[in-house]
Order: sequence, then structure tokens, then C-alpha cells
Amino acid sequence: MPFFVSERRSLAALAFAVAAVVAITAAEPVTCAPRTPDAEGKPVLVMVIASDDPAFREREQSLATQLALALDAFAIERFHPDPAGLAAASSSSAPSFAGLTLPQKLAFVGPFASEVRAVAVIWMEDGGGGAAFLHVASQSTDRAFVRIVRARGGPNTEEELALAAQELLGQVYMLSGSNRKQVEEVVERVMDEADSKRPLDVSWGVLPFLEAGAGIYGHEGSSVRFGGGIGVETMVGGLFFARLSVAALAGPFMEPRDGVVSGWSIEPGLRLGQSWAVTDQFRLGFVVGAAPVYSTVHVSLGSGDHQASDWWNFRGAVGADLRLSLGDRIAVVLEPSLGFWAVRKSFYRISDGSVVLRTPFVDWAVSAGVLVNLW
Repeated sequence: MPFFVSERRSLAALAFAVAAVVAITAAEPVTCAPRTPDAEGKPVLVMVIASDDPAFREREQSLATQLALALDAFAIERFHPDPAGLAAASSSSAPSFAGLTLPQKLAFVGPFASEVRAVAVIWMEDGGGGAAFLHVASQSTDRAFVRIVRARGGPNTEEELALAAQELLGQVYMLSGSNRKQVEEVVERVMDEADSKRPLDVSWGVLPFLEAGAGIYGHEGSSVRFGGGIGVETMVGGLFFARLSVAALAGPFMEPRDGVVSGWSIEPGLRLGQSWAVTDQFRLGFVVGAAPVYSTVHVSLGSGDHQASDWWNFRGAVGADLRLSLGDRIAVVLEPSLGFWAVRKSFYRISDGSVVLRTPFVDWAVSAGVLVNLW
């Protein structure tokens, strides 16, 4: 089956659609099932509703609705692929319509299209970053067209997609005499061109969080710290993320036999990580971080010993990044980590030289927050 690629937007979309109807009624007989109109005398178009992603499936349903409005000379039939049929057609362990090759897609939809006497089949595939691959395959002219459509949302998104489908449908019937090419070669070329033109998907969000932690190795006395902060995060390509944050933590607090110890710290930090989608709602990854830490500790013992000290330290961290999506823009983020400190600080009693407090070399921390994607 010849395959053509079109990325040019025409201003004569309605003329294309009218020409398509004329060409349909005037086309010569072909080897596929005879074309007959539906009960209302309209030729039939098949719209494939196949995405596993609920949000993209809504776009498919909206496109089918807009096609019915924009192409009132056609009847729109919706085709929902059967999971058992997909499993039989695909060698993948997680079969999907998008995972089939183009010949497999056409062969899979073909029986239904023949049953309803469809003149063409239309489907979309998610290109990421707001892009979609819009396909129109003709049952009567043996032509298939693909357009790369970029739609980043808004009240007119589905109308624009319907217009693009309208143009492609017209081109299927208006163009002729093209050179024959192998389907696989053209599909590969289209995908290469799409990859080169598609910008990286970049999102930005804010992450308020709570944090708690304590020492694992090298500490003496209390080492518990708790508090919270806020971060600004960007994710690139839906995989890599970077976060700038600042946190304020209280602790350690302790009451030795002869006094009181209290402290607090400020941590501006940078975290870099990678996150993979495990399911539609859950992501799992890893994170590494670095933070200069400003700390203050006050030690009051007995009637005379009083020490106040402040210092800068450095904490490196490695940990896990777990994300649970609560919607398109909100996710709960949980990050357990191990921290490694550059300096260990010690406080002693003046009276006998014994250790009152010693900060750790290695500690643990857990932060939990809500990421709100702004754009």
C-alpha cells in the first residue's frame, strides 16, 4: 500500500472534504468490500478509539465528535479494538494498537471497516509533548496519509484536529500518480522526521514538602531533625528532573542530666534525578543531592557551662524518588535518602570533658510533599 506524508496546512479544508465526497461517489470499483452509504445515505468513516491513556482517549472521543460536526456529509463509526484481538495481532507482552506496525493496524481494522462499508479509517497516536500523529487511511484508493499535529490544549484543540483530518481526507482523494514506496520505509522516515522536529517536553512545578531525619553513624546524643521547605522542579522529556530547594529544620533537641541542648539549620540544595513510569499513576526513580548546610546549636549545662556554636557543613545524599499522580498537574512525592556529612561537630562538658553532643557522619532523611505542575 503506498503511503504519503503531508505536513502542509491548507486553507481549503472544506473544499477538500467536498472533493472527497465527489471522488468517493465517482471512484472506480476496487477489490475491497463494495462501498455503500449508511442508512441515512452517507458514506462511512471509521474513527479508532484505542489509546490506553485516559486523557488521550478523551481526545480521541472529542475528535470523533468534532469529525461528526465538521464532516456532516459522512457518518462516523467508532471502533474500539478488542484486547484479545490485539494480543493475537501483537507479539508484545503488553499489546496495544499503537504498538502495531502500520500494515498490522490496517489489517486489524480492515474487517470492521469492510463490515460497515467504510471509505476511510482515521486514528491518532500520542507523540508526546502535546503532539499527535493523525492518520487517514483510504479503503477505496489504497492510500494512507499521516500528519504530525501539535496541539497543546485549549478550547479549540479538537476542532483543529478535526480540520487536519478533514484536509487529509480531501488529499487522499484529490492526489494521485504518486510513486510507489514500501510502507515500512516511509513510516521509518516519518518517525525520524518527527523525532528531529519534536522539542523536548519540559514541565515546571513547585514542591512544598515536610522532612525528618536522624543519625545512623558517628553521632552521640540526639540527632533527630524535622521541618520543611519548598522547591522548584523542572522535568525534561518526562524522564530527568532537577530541583532547587530550601529547607529549615529544627533539632537536635535533648535534655541531658544537667541541662538543655537545642539547634536548627538551613539547607539550600540541588537535587538531580531520573524517574520512570511504572503505571499510569506511579513513577519510580533515583535522586542524588548536594546541600551546603548552615547550623546553630545551643548547649546549656548546670549553672555555668553554656556553648553556642554555628558553622557551615556539606551534605551529599542518594535516595529513591517515588511519585503518585493525583491528576494531570498534581503528584505526591516521597523521597527516602541517605546523607553523608563532610564535617562532624562535637560539644563537650567543661567540667569533665565528656561528650554532650556529636553530629553524625551518616544519617537518613525522608521528605514528603505535593508537586504542583504549573506548566
